[in-house]
Amino acid sequence: MADLHALIPDASAAWREIPALADVEADRLAATVLHPKEPWWRRRCCAKALDGRVPTDHVDALEALVHDETLESELRGAVLLALASRPRDARRDRLRDHLRHLGRQPKLPWGMDVAVLEAWSRLADPEAVPLLARLAHDPWTGRRELGLRCLARVREDLGDAGVLAGLGVRSVGALRTCPEVAYRRLALLLEPDDVVWALADPDPSIAKLALPRLTTWTLRQHVQVAPAGTPEWRATLWALVGLEAAGKDVLEPWMALEDATVVVDGLPPDVRQAVLREHAPGERGTDPRWILEARVMPGPEADEEALLAAAVAAIASLGPGEPLSAGAYHRQGGGTYSVVPVPDGDVRVSTLGPFATGHPAASPLLEAAGFRWIDETLGKLVVPGLCVYFFGSRDPLSVADLLFYWQD
Repeated sequence: MADLHALIPDASAAWREIPALADVEADRLAATVLHPKEPWWRRRCCAKALDGRVPTDHVDALEALVHDETLESELRGAVLLALASRPRDARRDRLRDHLRHLGRQPKLPWGMDVAVLEAWSRLADPEAVPLLARLAHDPWTGRRELGLRCLARVREDLGDAGVLAGLGVRSVGALRTCPEVAYRRLALLLEPDDVVWALADPDPSIAKLALPRLTTWTLRQHVQVAPAGTPEWRATLWALVGLEAAGKDVLEPWMALEDATVVVDGLPPDVRQAVLREHAPGERGTDPRWILEARVMPGPEADEEALLAAAVAAIASLGPGEPLSAGAYHRQGGGTYSVVPVPDGDVRVSTLGPFATGHPAASPLLEAAGFRWIDETLGKLVVPGLCVYFFGSRDPLSVADLLFYWQD
């Protein structure tokens, strides 16, 4: 085992590609994978190197390892992929049945779910297609790209007809009206040249995907005055987003629409502009009206250093300490505010504009200096339709979270 230990000396090596493992005999790799006293990361690395050359004599033992839920999911997943690379036989069909069972589980360990789907895709099983379609629509980029690669593999093996059969439909057109967004996204993949319908889709992510494939001429044909909330109204909004991105003036047709902007009662115009300038277009679920407003009517740029200096000067009577950026305050990450220590608390000064919150004693001082004090009522106001990434979620946030944003 000495040479394998040298090739994979520590856990960090297990996450790198090690071409020399291709020269190690498959039996030795399999023996290492199955050795319970070897660290899981070395076993995982050897399992990856077994891809396409699993020794027949070790298949049953490797399958047993996959079933062992006490083992790390990274190891089990790598073994699954190796087993799925074997030629078709009765034991490979047995693996397919196990993957079907795992695919029906409501929750699998982190990473194991994608390993199951990747292995399943290698078996060209139509039953995997619905889950692969959902993976290809995942909000996380890495998972989404894996889903797209897996779908491409299944599509190559089964053809478009087989993929559609796995979803229970006979044509791509039928996917466009499916209630599941992931299936409608798949329609864009299967017919990449016929995407105009997506402009009117109720889910913003579908229209956003279609925009780069449409010409300005086509987009202009879909600009019309239509009742708010209708498919034609949605198509017009997205067409205007695409035209604006192409450098066209869209202010007049945009303002001619009903409900051209998102109404948020209680949201001051200066806060609205600052939030949009920083956070639009946000995540893929963002309402196109926010995207248009941010692009067509951007708010003024903020002078972060001047704002902080003015805030510190305004609260000089409180004896402020040295300001810290959001990242320095939390000792990691970054954000859109600075923290100014004061006796019995602190004051948070936004970098997006003259906005502050924190210790109540600072409120009248900062307001007198021209700052807007973000009290609890305004701070809790959620800005609907503006989807912003925040610790794994991609939903609309409150004014306080948007003005005083931090992400590690």
